[in-house]
Formats: sequence, structure tokens, C-alpha cells
Amino acid sequence: MSRFVSQEHVRIVSEASGFGQLSDEVVQTIAADLEYRLRELAQESAKFVRHAKRKRLTTNDVNSALVARNMEPIHGYWSDPQVESVESLFQKVKQADIYFMPDEQLNLVALMRSAIPKIPSQPRMTSHWLAVEGVQPATPNNPPLSVPLRPKKAKEEAPTQDQPTQEEEAAEAAVTMPSQHVLSYEQHLLLRTIKEAILGEEESSKANALESLTQDSGLSQLVPYFITFITDQATHKMDDISVISSILRMVDALFQNPTIYLEPYLHQLMPSLITCVVARTIGRASDDHVACRRHASKLIAVACARYNAKYPDLQLRIQKTFVDALIPKRSLETHFGALLGLRTLGPRVIHAVLLPRLEGYFTVLEKKRRNKEFLQKIKDLLKDALAEAKHEVMKELGPDHESLVKYDALQMKLSSDS
Repeated sequence: MSRFVSQEHVRIVSEASGFGQLSDEVVQTIAADLEYRLRELAQESAKFVRHAKRKRLTTNDVNSALVARNMEPIHGYWSDPQVESVESLFQKVKQADIYFMPDEQLNLVALMRSAIPKIPSQPRMTSHWLAVEGVQPATPNNPPLSVPLRPKKAKEEAPTQDQPTQEEEAAEAAVTMPSQHVLSYEQHLLLRTIKEAILGEEESSKANALESLTQDSGLSQLVPYFITFITDQATHKMDDISVISSILRMVDALFQNPTIYLEPYLHQLMPSLITCVVARTIGRASDDHVACRRHASKLIAVACARYNAKYPDLQLRIQKTFVDALIPKRSLETHFGALLGLRTLGPRVIHAVLLPRLEGYFTVLEKKRRNKEFLQKIKDLLKDALAEAKHEVMKELGPDHESLVKYDALQMKLSSDS
């Protein structure tokens, strides 16, 4: 039987809630359970008081206890630390032992004439750089950088109005804190494993390393080391076609990883790729270097398509490099790579860059008839490039465009020479 919750009170609440008449047994059970819940809530609230090192129970403690018991907190009551007693917060009804909270009376006319408060802004999330290449940018979102102030002299005069103070100079100074890449043991181990797998002959290990470069999202700190490794191999291992093919697959994997930021390393990466396209020799004479040149030219096209919007002169500089490689003193292998690179950049490049130079380029080919087999590869490449560009011109400018006559004449010349 409950000692604190009366059965009459339970009957009144049940009837007010629409449950009707309850039996004495049900009322007694509910009263006992209600008392148990109240005692449990009081004990839980007392825990919050003890952990807060206070002696006074507040409504916040009760609400915290309700939340801890997965119950809805009671809204509308607050904990004022200036309130010394319950009587100062509540008012008592004279006829009964009942306390209530007095409501403030508001003047509706004055309330309607007052200014409407501003609508609170909706919560939103924004992103900013915590660090770029290990250096914290000086943005309002980041914590301020500590700037050492100059020590004041003993007889230093007060700054004039035109002379800024040391604090103002420190606030206006753009400080870039030096930083170094510090790799953990696991990162060193991963870097060494990937290098060994790329240079090794076991295809399964190489495939696992390339898959890691394509999918792993925690390789940002290792990217500078990957780029240095690629440039070193492209510089010193041009006579080993298996190494060149492996590093091209490595570059392809880095391009496919959406979490790797390669833009700061384009000035190191693009020369290595261009070298793999227009190099005089790749591997030994018996090796098939055409596949490596084709793969490298496709990677250059991917880089141009991805970064040309931010660097408009990137593709123009690469086109100029390929055009400069078509001079007579260069080998047929270099000519083939340059033409392959121009073709990979698209039909519009063939139409705008290569087409006006082809008639003069035929005289260059006439002087290089010694290697007839490779000369035929260049002519076949030119045939395919002209066919693709001609199709693009017909689709965009119509079948009656004047440049189509020039395409037909060049194609006939290539066919007659072969």
C-alpha cells in the first residue's frame, strides 16, 4: 500500500483522463507503482546534486533524472540561483496547502505596438580548411596564430596616432608557421610496401598496391612521396619499359582516387607524363613502347579535362610542347608520341592545331623514309586522327564546310603515299 500517493488522487486522475471507474485492486497497484517511480526519480535527482557538489535540489536535476530514465522532461520550470526558498518562487493559496507560479500580466496594446523581434537564423553548417599542406590558413574559423611580440624597451615612447601599436602589427601580420611531413611507422611501412610492389614482378602484389592507391582515403600525407617516386623513376628508368608501365598505372590509380588532391603536384607530374609520350626511346628496341605512349597520353588528357577550368593555359602549353616536338631533327618515335598526344586531346585540337601544319609536315616525313615500318604507323595514326576530326566538323559545322575539302585532300595524299 502506498503511503504518499492516495488512492483517491489516482481515481480523480483516471476519471479526468477518460479511463472511467477503476477497481480497488487496480488503483492500489497504480498508487504503489507511482510511489516507486517517484522515489526512483528522487534518488536519481539526488545523484545529480551530489555530482554537482551542491546541497540544493533544482528543477534541472529533476529534468536530468527524467532524461536519464528515458522520460520526457518537464518544461516551463527553471532553476534560478538567486531564489532562496520555494515560497519566493511560488505563491500559496490561502484556502488550501497548494502552491502555484504567478503569471505576469502583459499589456496587449503595448505588446502589439512594440517592435517585432528578429527571426532567429536557422542553424547551418559550413566547411573551411583546417590546414593546407600542413599549414594553418589565417581564417576567422581557425584559432589565432600566436605571434611573438617585440619586447618593449625601458624608455619606449607611446605610439602616435600615425604609428601602429605592436598588437596591431601582430594582428595584421600574415604568419605562416613552418611545418614538416612527419610520417608514422605505419605510413613508412605502407610507402615502402607500395614502392616494392610497383617495382616488383609479382602481378598480384602490384594489383593490391594499385587497388590501395585507388580506394584508400588516408593517403594524403603520402602523395608528395608518391609524386617524387614517379618523377625519379620516369627520369632514371626510361630504359625499363616494365617500370614505366607500372608508374603510369600508379598515376592512373591516383587520378581515380577521389580523396587525393593532386592539383599542387601538377608541375611535377605533367613533365614526367609528357616525357613518357615524346621520349626518343622507352625500354629496349624490341619492347612495345606504343602502349606506354598511348597510356601516358590518355593520362594527360584526363589531367587537362579535370584542371583546365582552373588553369586555362594548361592544355595550351601541352599542345605547344607536342607541336615543338614535330621538328625535323627529332626521331620518328618522338613524332609518333607528339601526334598521339595531340590526337588524344580531342578532334578540336586536330582541327585547330594539326590541320594547318600537316602540309608542311609531309615534307618532314619525306626526309625520314629509312624506318618505313614506323613511318607507316605515323601515317595510320594521321589517317585515324583526320577521320575523327572530319566527323566532328561535319557534325558541328555541317557537311558543306569549306575545311572538309582540305580533309579529303590530306586523306587522299596519305592513302597514295602508303
